Amino acid sequence: AETQLQYANFLARRGQHEAALWQFRQALRKTPFSSSLWEEQAKSQLALDRLTDAAESLEQALAHGPRKRDLVLLLAAV
Repeated sequence: AETQLQYANFLARRGQHEAALWQFRQALRKTPFSSSLWEEQAKSQLALDRLTDAAESLEQALAHGPRKRDLVLLLAAV
């Protein structure tokens, strides 16, 4: 899952968010409790203006990891 996360982040940095989302989904199938995967997926969903999906991903990130201030603020903004 770590390799898929790295590749998904690479794709997202290149603006290829659809492809990145596919990689995030594959990685989340293997490690569904990874807060960082949910967080990074949310960022690509936001880039594609998928606000509802991003909010759900941010809620999962918060549920599976520490309550990071930036995640709470990002969720509040969505």
